[in-house]
Amino acid sequence: MRNGKGHLLLLALLILVGGLEISCGNRRIKLPRQRRNNNEGNGPAVEEQDPGQENGNGEAEGPGPGDSGGSDPVIPDDPGVVDPGGEIGETGGNDGPPVTDTNASYTRTEYSPARVAEVTPMVSARVTGLGSAIGNRQAWAPMAKIKGASVLLQTAEKSRTSAVPPFRESVYLSFSKTGSRKAYDELTAQRRGRLPLMVMAECVENKGRFLKKIEEVITTVCAEPTWVLPQHDRTLVNLKGTQIDIDLHSAELASTLAQTDWFLGDKLSARTRQLIRREVDRRVLMPYRDMVEGRREENWWLTSNNNWNSVCLSGVTHAALALKDTPAERAFYIAAAEAYSNNFLAGYTSDGYCGEGVGYWNYGFGGYTLLAEVIRAATSGRIDLMDRPTVRDDATFGLRIEIVDGVYPAFADAIATIRAEPRLALWVCDRFGIDRKLAPPVRKATRFETLAHFALYMFPPAQPLPRASASQGANLIGVRSYFDQAGVLVVRPNSGVRNGLGAALKCGNNEENHNHNDIGSFQLALNGSSPISDPGSEVYTKRTFSPKQRYQSKVINSFGHPVPMVAGRLQEAGPGIRGKVLKTEFTPSRDIFTIDMAPAYKVTGLRKLEREFVFDRSGRGALTVTDSVSFGSPQEFETALITLGSWKKISSNELQFTQDKGTVRVRITAEGAGVRISGTTIDEKLKAGGSAKRIAIALDKKVTNASITMHIMPAN
Repeated sequence: MRNGKGHLLLLALLILVGGLEISCGNRRIKLPRQRRNNNEGNGPAVEEQDPGQENGNGEAEGPGPGDSGGSDPVIPDDPGVVDPGGEIGETGGNDGPPVTDTNASYTRTEYSPARVAEVTPMVSARVTGLGSAIGNRQAWAPMAKIKGASVLLQTAEKSRTSAVPPFRESVYLSFSKTGSRKAYDELTAQRRGRLPLMVMAECVENKGRFLKKIEEVITTVCAEPTWVLPQHDRTLVNLKGTQIDIDLHSAELASTLAQTDWFLGDKLSARTRQLIRREVDRRVLMPYRDMVEGRREENWWLTSNNNWNSVCLSGVTHAALALKDTPAERAFYIAAAEAYSNNFLAGYTSDGYCGEGVGYWNYGFGGYTLLAEVIRAATSGRIDLMDRPTVRDDATFGLRIEIVDGVYPAFADAIATIRAEPRLALWVCDRFGIDRKLAPPVRKATRFETLAHFALYMFPPAQPLPRASASQGANLIGVRSYFDQAGVLVVRPNSGVRNGLGAALKCGNNEENHNHNDIGSFQLALNGSSPISDPGSEVYTKRTFSPKQRYQSKVINSFGHPVPMVAGRLQEAGPGIRGKVLKTEFTPSRDIFTIDMAPAYKVTGLRKLEREFVFDRSGRGALTVTDSVSFGSPQEFETALITLGSWKKISSNELQFTQDKGTVRVRITAEGAGVRISGTTIDEKLKAGGSAKRIAIALDKKVTNASITMHIMPAN
């Protein structure tokens, strides 16, 4: 429950049952229940990550995002720190502007100076942070008595007693040379990553023993030549000091330093508090103000419609509201965020679909939530970014996109192992009057993007949440969720069916943020697994965000998706490459979803390419997928199925796919020709870990008119 003691009970649960995970900037920290040393004391098992995955996020996360595809990062015997990460976010999220940006399709919103004068009287006289300062012992002291809090203190002690490694320019430059983020992620994790952990420990214990090390870390971080990650500084202008940009990492670090100042206050020396204000101002707040007021070129994310916009805005704005002295100064940052955050919302379709996937919803909408709440607190509820007309649909995306049993679609750069962030989902339920049972359960560990997110979710709000009527949440999730503007349909078994089959079906387009060429893709959910799947995101490298090289990846181009290959050609990418929904017929017992896939292929003489999905809810459910094709002259045609699990041939026209506890049988029929079935392992690293297998179902001769039907049903 979110009451005065709710954050204490939740923290107890999180630490006790498995561990606590937080992020510094976009770096993830996990406190395990028992330390596992996979590295023999040589440092944390670091994986490059992205935003918002339970199992990781960034250039790599273990079986969540991951470049190592290995186990979750752990606290080693050495420094007790963090693994690098990267959103969803990105988380470290994106490596730069998205290769496919839909900015051209919407009207960008920009700042109006007149709004500052209107906002100033609404701003509280005092600076605003989130959560309770260390002096509020009624809030913090009970945490020290929680069984398991000793894990937090012991791990923070390792950070306190271990040396902070120096910044090394050669490590920063390793991305430019190798295209890998891992080396710098490891370094920055061991430097900055320990800060949130020690701040939390000091607030819980309140004995002063962590303060000296906290100040040392702040001093060394503030001495770094740049706070911008190397993958976001490809021309090295930030490293050289000729330009100061703001990226995900620098904005989040500014937020973390500001929240540290808010939590610890005068426990920090006057010198350290002044240092925080000077460096956050120099590296983040003043460059941002110069961009907004036209004294320098804007960073691209200000008018972008993806997760960068909300995450950077939340970091900048939170830092300003916690550090800037006067209401007029703080009003400027509120007015700017109020305007520019509309660009983030424009990245969602009008029915609330997030093309970046649930991991980036965790990261991006989580950033928007933080932004909205810190502004609401600073204005005593007078400005509420959650009260905008479309926000409820955007907020409930993470609830509505679940297929069944905790399985979510891995379309685009989503990740097959990622689910909606439980604390964000619970917050959405509370805010919009939705039954909390619809939120995913809090499991062993929790992940916080920043120290500010920890404060947001673990303490009661400074201003009571506006409460929507419970009726607004009624019937939010039933046997289907149809995002008609995005052309995405999620179909589910009837209520009460045990271990029933569900599926996510995509029409969509090939010009999304984090785009994959995947018009017509689909993914199954059965027994908490996905025996036939979309592969989701590859491990991020330099190639991932290169306009010229992105679609060389076999899991980003259409080869690695369960879609056809037409006359030997894959799908195209870019503006105008869009599928078309031809038919929807939804009933309690059966859903039909038919799409035109022909626009995705540049094939001379292609007259027709339609895919029909029929989802039957009888029994445990079944999905039938039929591809119908017509050419002006005989051509080759094949379709494909993708699995991250295993597969085998049962007969000449029957296959079996298994992942974990889910097994399905696929019966194949064809008209116009026979079929040949062959399988190959796709040689690309996946953030979900393991490898994707592509099973090609090819017609055995060239055809002018033909169809392939795949009838899929549970086998266990």
